[in-house]
Amino acid sequence: MKATQKNNKSSKKALLFVLIAILFAATVGGSYAYWDSLQSDDTIELTVGEGTTLSIEVSSKNTDGKTLVPYGVIMGANDINAAVFTYDVALDKEAATPAMLTVSVVEGSVKIGGSSAYADLIKITIAADATISSEAAFTVTVEFDREPDTQEAYEAVKNAVITFDIHVEAAVA
Repeated sequence: MKATQKNNKSSKKALLFVLIAILFAATVGGSYAYWDSLQSDDTIELTVGEGTTLSIEVSSKNTDGKTLVPYGVIMGANDINAAVFTYDVALDKEAATPAMLTVSVVEGSVKIGGSSAYADLIKITIAADATISSEAAFTVTVEFDREPDTQEAYEAVKNAVITFDIHVEAAVA
């Protein structure tokens, strides 16, 4: 009986040892797997902003009902030699930090009656500050620089509407 009891004790010790080993392995493996499987599910979201817009408002002085005529001709009651337009320029939102902006104002195409054939008769002068902070004004003076050279040119431009493009850009100085 002693041999059976001894074998039984040895079997219980071996079983206990195996159970402890399995428990230890599960604990170590579970702990490793727990620490190893930590993940961050945070998603970083950034919103892409929109650029600042340079808005322009145009006003003119004394051009309503007036007719632009060349210098040196006999002027009628509603004739003018020059039309002055004032452009108010402003940023559409307040800058986070005050910054000076370099402003570029450039004349684009000039047309008389939808055609650029006699655009050289028109002189456009732009007076603008080179830098602004958030708002400013510039003026554009449109003049009928000289009389048409031919009757054909005169007929093409008389009572025609003058159109012109102005390109305004601003960049951080």
